[in-house]
Amino acid sequence: MTRMDESQAAGRQGEAGASGVDGRRTARELPPVTERELAARARGLSSAYIPGGDDPELERTKRTEARYMRLLIGMVLLIVGSGLIVSLVGLALAAGVGK
Repeated sequence: MTRMDESQAAGRQGEAGASGVDGRRTARELPPVTERELAARARGLSSAYIPGGDDPELERTKRTEARYMRLLIGMVLLIVGSGLIVSLVGLALAAGVGK
C-alpha cells in the first residue's frame, strides 16, 4: 500500500467508526441546516434544541396563569356584553324615534 492508500483507508475506517451501527450518519455528522444548528455544533451540541427546565415555583405559576385566564375571560365578556348592550339601546332608541 502506498501512503495515499493508507491515509484513505484510515479515513474510511474513521468514517465507518463514527457512523451508526447500521451505517447511517449520526446527527453530529449531518450538515447543519440553520444558523442555530451551526452555533450549537460549534459549542459541541448535537442539535440546536435546548430543553427547558422544571418551574421551581409551579404552584405560584399556575395561580398566576389562572388569574390571567379569569381576567382574559372577563375582558372578553365585557367587550362582547357592552357591544350587545349598546346595540340593544340603539335599536330601542331608533324604534322610539320612528313612531
